[in-house]
Amino acid sequence: AALLAARNGKKEIGQVELEEGIMRVVAGPEKKTRVMGEKERLITAYHEMGHAIVGHFLEHSDPVHKISIISRGQALGYTISMPQEDKFLTTRAELNDTMAMTLGGRAAGRSSSTRSPPARRTTSRRSRPPRSRWSCASA
Repeated sequence: AALLAARNGKKEIGQVELEEGIMRVVAGPEKKTRVMGEKERLITAYHEMGHAIVGHFLEHSDPVHKISIISRGQALGYTISMPQEDKFLTTRAELNDTMAMTLGGRAAGRSSSTRSPPARRTTSRRSRPPRSRWSCASA
């Protein structure tokens, strides 16, 4: 943060430099040279939106702090959720909500991709008998 403030000719570290410094450590520097096409940007936006929406509605997940589709490091985009207070333990409910939030990006990304329409995929899967949520049967 201090280096960013100095590069911008500032004498004090501001909130902008602090946030950017944290993001560089957590996710890497912005990849301004990586050019994504419109389709990739749209899929990435849907993906990150999936994380955020699922996280917003879950009772035991941390609130969403920041969402971006600007590439950083290896990621095409990111959704960051931060706890409101320091935590040292995690409950089962919090772990379940974290997993659900993680899978929310995948679910939203699948619905926005250019694969066959969901109705056609669903019809082909109906030939199998229904399984319970916790079934150990192979897929």
